[in-house]
Amino acid sequence: MIRYSLIALIMFVFVSCKETKEKESSSLEQDKTQVTFDKKLLNGAWAENQEENALFYIENDSIYYIDNQDKPYSLEFRGSYFSIHYDNYTSKAELIKLTKDDMIYKSSTGIIKLYRTADQVKESKTETQETLLVDNNKKCDMEKVTVLKQQLPSASKESILSFLSTISVDCKNNAEFGQFSNEVLFEVLKAKPIEVLMIVEKENVEKDEVYKMLENPINDAINLNKLIDSINKLELQSVEKSKFLEALKKALEKYN
Repeated sequence: MIRYSLIALIMFVFVSCKETKEKESSSLEQDKTQVTFDKKLLNGAWAENQEENALFYIENDSIYYIDNQDKPYSLEFRGSYFSIHYDNYTSKAELIKLTKDDMIYKSSTGIIKLYRTADQVKESKTETQETLLVDNNKKCDMEKVTVLKQQLPSASKESILSFLSTISVDCKNNAEFGQFSNEVLFEVLKAKPIEVLMIVEKENVEKDEVYKMLENPINDAINLNKLIDSINKLELQSVEKSKFLEALKKALEKYN
C-alpha cells in the first residue's frame, strides 16, 4: 500500500491501476445522493480493505491515526460535507456514500473508498492508556520499597529496578513514601552501588528525582564520606557516576 499525505478524512491516497479506478469512479458516481448522512456512522475504524489493519479511528469529532494516536485531528461534519483541521491546516471533502460497512468520499485527490474494519486503532489506543496507567501505578509504591529493604543486602537487579521506578516527582506530597524511599535508596546504594548506577543509567527511571534524594538524606547516620569513596573506587566511567558523586558531595556540604 502506497501512502500519501491527505487531509480528507484519512490523509492517505491509494494508487490502483487506471482501468480499475475508472470503472470504480464511474459506478461510484451513480451512488452519489443529495442526502444528509448520519454522522454516527463515521465512528469506528477504517481501512483500505477489510483484510488490512485500520488506518485510523474516528470517535465523535476526532480522528486518531494509527501512527499518531496522541494527536487527534478535529473533524467537522455538515450534511454531506466534512473538513479536517490540524493546527493551521484545513482540508475539505464531500461524502458520497456512508453505510455501516463502507464509505465513499470525494476530495481534491479523487474518489476514495474505505471499509469499516475491526477497531485495531481504538484497541491499540486503549492498550497504550492502560500501559500508562500501570506505569503510573508503580509510582510511590510503598510495597516495592518494603520488598527491597527486606532483601538487602542481597537484593536482585529486578527488585532494585522496581524500587527505583517508584521514585517520582508525583510523590512529592507523599511524606511517608518520601522518607521511607530516601532511607532505602541510601541503603541499596551502599550495598549495591554499581547495580544502582547501571540501572539509573540504562533504565527508564526519573533520574532527577533520584539525584534530589541523594542531595537530601534523611538519616543522619549515613556515612557520606564512605559512600562517596566507595563510588569513586568503582571501575566505571559514566555520566551517572559523576552525577551521583556530585549529588552526594552536595549532601555532604549541607550536613557537615
